Amino acid sequence: MQLNSSEIKTLLMITDGFFHPNYSIEETFTKIHTNGLQIYSMELEQYEKRNNLRSDDKTGIMIKLI
Repeated sequence: MQLNSSEIKTLLMITDGFFHPNYSIEETFTKIHTNGLQIYSMELEQYEKRNNLRSDDKTGIMIKLI
């Protein structure tokens, strides 16, 4: 698949620690795009604690192009 760079509006780069076990990649992107990395990260950490899951490091950057 080819992508025209003028169609790119947002770049999201995240480590595997940001992946929620129940969300697809698309759902993860949408939640981060809507709420921001910090809120998504805090919600994911709360989910991990409630479910006794190992919390991995979370590193990410979102760049919105205009």
